[in-house]
Amino acid sequence: MKKQLKGEVVILSLFHFMHHLYGLSLPPLFPLLKNHFGIGNIQVGLVVSMISITMAVFQLPLGLYSDKFGRKKILSVCFSIMLAAVFFTSISFAFWMVLLFQIILGIGMSGYHPVGLSAIADLFPGKETGKAMSAQAIGGSLGVALAPIILGGLASFYGWRVPLRIIAFAGIPALGQKYYSS
Repeated sequence: MKKQLKGEVVILSLFHFMHHLYGLSLPPLFPLLKNHFGIGNIQVGLVVSMISITMAVFQLPLGLYSDKFGRKKILSVCFSIMLAAVFFTSISFAFWMVLLFQIILGIGMSGYHPVGLSAIADLFPGKETGKAMSAQAIGGSLGVALAPIILGGLASFYGWRVPLRIIAFAGIPALGQKYYSS
């Protein structure tokens, strides 16, 4: 595997990590959100459902757009949407705003799997596809595994808003790296 291509796998793995970290950022915060906004289990369940429904609606169009306009552009736009949605969730002052920004998060999240996996297949045709797919999958699995630990741990010290801001800002270097890589 060439050095530049290894770098692309690392960046895509980081995107996959952040994709799942962002997507699972609210469940560890649900007890705090329920208390802060005076909402119940139905409302927090609605947040999770709306992210998934939004992703189901937007994944096919984003995959098609990536075939037409390029994978890097779509990934960068989707990642930017995710960053913004997580940040704006952190400054929400009403539950409807949390729900709205989580739906927007779902739009951004819709891009990684169809576009990121296609990018891996484009970069690594043939015998190296499986190895590259496996490497980037590790990023996603780590995002799923670490989201509750990171968000729950930070929330125990800082409440529910600061952890969202921290993970939003933590994604900025990854976005810059993807945008400026060749």
